[in-house]
Amino acid sequence: MRLFGFLTLVFSLAWAQGSIEVESKIDRSEMLIGDVIQYSILVKHDPDIQVKELPMAANLGQFEIRDYTVHDPEKSNGKIIERIDYQISTFDTGEYTIPPVAIRYTVDQDSVVKSIKTEPLTITVNSLNPDQAGEIRDIKPPLAPAPNYKNLILLIVGIVLILLITIGIYIVLRRRKQGKPLFPQRTEPPRPPHEVALEALYQLQQSDLLATGQVKAFYSELSEILRVYIEGRTFIDAMEMTTREMLAALHEQMADEEAIERLREVSETADLVKFAKFMPTESTHNRSMSLAFEFIERTRLFAEPEQEDAKQDDVQIQNEEEA
Repeated sequence: MRLFGFLTLVFSLAWAQGSIEVESKIDRSEMLIGDVIQYSILVKHDPDIQVKELPMAANLGQFEIRDYTVHDPEKSNGKIIERIDYQISTFDTGEYTIPPVAIRYTVDQDSVVKSIKTEPLTITVNSLNPDQAGEIRDIKPPLAPAPNYKNLILLIVGIVLILLITIGIYIVLRRRKQGKPLFPQRTEPPRPPHEVALEALYQLQQSDLLATGQVKAFYSELSEILRVYIEGRTFIDAMEMTTREMLAALHEQMADEEAIERLREVSETADLVKFAKFMPTESTHNRSMSLAFEFIERTRLFAEPEQEDAKQDDVQIQNEEEA
């Protein structure tokens, strides 16, 4: 007999990684398509454990985060309990698994960032009309008129023209957005990407977007500045990637994990503002700007004067030998 009400599934982890435990749960294991259910993560740890900010934009697989609530930390039996609740939903039927979510933390004065993961949870998503009995028969095909090749040729030509015009408009708009002329022109060498990015960050910092309540515009501009810098610095097509794809590509080219961590925090905050209507506090604004400046300063390319001097010496010796 099927039970009515909420059926709670709880999967707990108690790993031997210091005095920290993580627990994940859902309020029921079955749902109808489009329903909203609650997925919760609880972290219990000793006071000498410092948990990084709980993942507000966590990857929950097939499920979309509709809303979330970060609870204030509580103390119980000498432990600190931190909790975040997600309201999630999906519009696909079947059996899906919420993947493990990594919780990042440090121990006491140790600066090494460790992580502990939740257990995956499985949810069955049913259709609104699960019982559809009866045989479904194909309808009879309509009578096709005699082919008119002239109209077919005109249709193909029209489609090709529309496609060419669309591609042309896309190229023009893209080059205009990138600040490039439609046709190649002889121009001065481009400025270093970090100079352009730092200048844009200073201008954004001095703007009145936050003062006038344009928070989404502020974080959209901040995200675009960082992505344009990454494209110029690493030749990664960051403007066309998701945050996860961009970070994965950076991990292959950069060894500075702390710099990438700064970019991850800024990008996830910007994504929440742009797509989840998240309203950060003033301290979050300041931290996002500070992390953006630090990321660019840590990853900027520096000139190597010793190599330049050596190159000039080689040229001078070659000229003396020719004389």
